[in-house]
Amino acid sequence: MLNQCSEDTRLSIVVYGIPNKDCDAGLSSGGSVKSTDDYKAFLKQLTDAVGDRKVLYVVEPDAVGLLAKENSCGSSAGYLENLKVAVEALSANANAELYVDVGYWMLADSTNSAKIAPIMQELGTCGKVKGVTINTSNYRSTDECTTYCTNFQTAMGKSDMSCVVDTSRNYNGSPTSDWCNVQTAGIGKPPTSETG
Repeated sequence: MLNQCSEDTRLSIVVYGIPNKDCDAGLSSGGSVKSTDDYKAFLKQLTDAVGDRKVLYVVEPDAVGLLAKENSCGSSAGYLENLKVAVEALSANANAELYVDVGYWMLADSTNSAKIAPIMQELGTCGKVKGVTINTSNYRSTDECTTYCTNFQTAMGKSDMSCVVDTSRNYNGSPTSDWCNVQTAGIGKPPTSETG
């Protein structure tokens, strides 16, 4: 598939292979990545395919949110160490931009946002983390996501980290707690390189 894109195209790739992914709900669990060694091989295969092309990586949807959540399974599942492995491997490409998904629900208030900040600071020491992604594969309105971004940046204090928002299905916002193939979804604002 990469061969179909011109060399000057910036790729957007969601990296979603952490061992024990979605350890809380188990809705997206499974896959062939069972250990850190498997994960390293998964990441190597990806980075070898991408090479030094321009790429925006969305790193591990929900992993930081599940890691920061009280009584979390993310800690016992080894998410932090595996996220560090991912950030280091993906940062080897000088043309890569990394945005770590933090789980939008963890940015809804200052208490939970404060739990995200130290994790992101630690990941930032492992590679070129430019910021966070909000609303990955979800329906939250852009206005809601802007508030979440502000909460994140406030929790981080002085930080160069910015936010990118997945607008691919958020035109109508999230009318219910549904997250899977909401019938009323619509494409939101077109993609842009303007980050918050």
